[in-house]
Amino acid sequence: MATVTLTDKRVRDLRPQARTAFLWDAKLPGFAVRITRAGTKAFVVGYRSGRRWRLTTIGRVGELSLPDAKMVAKETLVAVRHGADPVAERAARRDALSLGSLLERWMTEHSEPNNRPATVAKNRALIRRNLHGPLASTAAAEVTATDIEKLKTRLRAKPVEFNRCLSLLRAALNFAVRREMVDRNPTASVSPYREQPRDRVLSADELRSIAGALADLEAEGANRSAVLAVRLLAMTGWRISEIRGLRWDDLNPDRGEALLIETKTGTRWASISTEALAMIAEAPCRGDYVFAGRSKAGNLGYGSISNVLNRACERAGVAGVSPHTFRASAATAMAEAGASLFALREAFGWTGLAMPNRYVKRAAQSAREAVAQHGARTAAIMAGKPAAEVLEFASVRKVQGDG
Repeated sequence: MATVTLTDKRVRDLRPQARTAFLWDAKLPGFAVRITRAGTKAFVVGYRSGRRWRLTTIGRVGELSLPDAKMVAKETLVAVRHGADPVAERAARRDALSLGSLLERWMTEHSEPNNRPATVAKNRALIRRNLHGPLASTAAAEVTATDIEKLKTRLRAKPVEFNRCLSLLRAALNFAVRREMVDRNPTASVSPYREQPRDRVLSADELRSIAGALADLEAEGANRSAVLAVRLLAMTGWRISEIRGLRWDDLNPDRGEALLIETKTGTRWASISTEALAMIAEAPCRGDYVFAGRSKAGNLGYGSISNVLNRACERAGVAGVSPHTFRASAATAMAEAGASLFALREAFGWTGLAMPNRYVKRAAQSAREAVAQHGARTAAIMAGKPAAEVLEFASVRKVQGDG
């Protein structure tokens, strides 16, 4: 291409050619805009290092303005005249950057600023459990698809765990490609394991057995808050993060609603049944959270709830149960009772209709009616009664008293 004075219009009007092309700036020799056959535009600087011609990318058009690109180009060319070699220096930095260091940079520069605290914690746990040892010490630029396939083989007994690791690696390496820390992302050619849908649904007998086991554990001195949390999982079908994040001030008993903050889809008001509110009233009031942890300022840990759930299921002889099982069971029960797609979407905080469509059979009632009916039905099953006992819940704080 010809040498011209680069302007915003000329950069904007540049169109793809049969092969990668360059439009060089007449006023700043060595500075150009490059356009690939696919139409990707980037600002570049060309220079000589000894007898070798080098080309280094400054940044993509759109991510960097023309004036800023020219300023960086001038600084780069000045450094080259003083003996610097940006391409060789970047290659050295790539060789020095291990996968472990890259993952830490991705966590601090991307995951922590953009993800919910619960997601950040899960990401760090995935890295700690699976992405350590020789793989972490390998240069990020030298990680291959074969390395990741070896991780896949090592985690073949935990296919979901591998899939989450693959997603994390893909995101971190895409981050590295954008920052020009590596040239490619080797995860592109690695396929995840096929996952089975998590649609395990509890029968009435299974739920009754789990409820009985929970009562036994509570009588034996198990963590009372954790027992109540499991019962509320069954009653509401909320996510475990929503249960753990529930605060006393988030409850509005008069309207039969609770403000859920720790959700995947943002803060929302959720309908809550009278029976569920009465159950919450049994929780000891030891801080801001309904289900408090060891300190008054913190909430109950995921592990505490999971431990009680696993013990209850083992004692009840019910297999294949996770916190999500209660969510699937609640959605199925409400759908069979006649809840509409829109009622289920509101009740469970889904953003679209795809998820409720997996559960709904026929449409008939509102979200509030569906929640109330499910709460009464579940309370009856768990209490071993033929019908639900309707309980008044005028005020959570009032029931708690001064304790």
